[in-house]
Amino acid sequence: MTEYTSAEITVAGQKLYLDGNSKITRENGSYASPAPNALSLPHVSSCPGATPTCARTCYVHGLRDAAPEIWTKYAENRRAVEVLAESWAGIGELADWIRVNCQGGFRWHVSGDVFSEGYAEWLTSVSNASQVPCWLYTRSLHWVPRLARAAGLVVNVSCDRDNYEAAKEIALCHGLRLCYLSLGEVPADLPSGAVIFPDYQIRAKTRKGEAWWQGLAPERRRQVCPADFFGQSATRRCGPCAKCLT
Repeated sequence: MTEYTSAEITVAGQKLYLDGNSKITRENGSYASPAPNALSLPHVSSCPGATPTCARTCYVHGLRDAAPEIWTKYAENRRAVEVLAESWAGIGELADWIRVNCQGGFRWHVSGDVFSEGYAEWLTSVSNASQVPCWLYTRSLHWVPRLARAAGLVVNVSCDRDNYEAAKEIALCHGLRLCYLSLGEVPADLPSGAVIFPDYQIRAKTRKGEAWWQGLAPERRRQVCPADFFGQSATRRCGPCAKCLT
């Protein structure tokens, strides 16, 4: 069972709601008692690169039911970061909070994505100043070149059957990792360093005894996100695993 957590902070006069859960907690807290280590935005509406596949299957649809008190704060975060990015404010304050409270790592966007160039500049500046490992997954391909220049940010290019070719091209161009959302299929030319994230629908089949991954070649099985492959546990989460963080 996933455990959720959140904290409210004020940065340059703007309230931000930091959230987290037992999967992404890393060394911030524990699996049973995770500490907030993410900043999230509304799903789909804050994702200019959303594809039909990811918009339809997005796991945040379920978060509305699992943790509605956290999900409702994402819209407030969107308004706050728009103000902060436009005024180029709060960079040092947020970076300081991350450095003190998220030494194990900070994730941008459990929900949402990079929605503008100004926001891309702002969040990369926060990441660089924080001096802790920061990471994100993005389908905002237009801003990948800017994001990739940030020394303090690990950029994972998210893709699925709808945007695979474009995402692969830009990831290879900038030496970045592809993270593939699978509905059961895996591209034959998926790079060896890519990570495969199975959609919740096929993971549910696994729980019923129909293991979707049994049809994968051994090298493809090793690319699957361990937490999604084995089910969440204290040893299978973003922490012991660093597939997306290097």
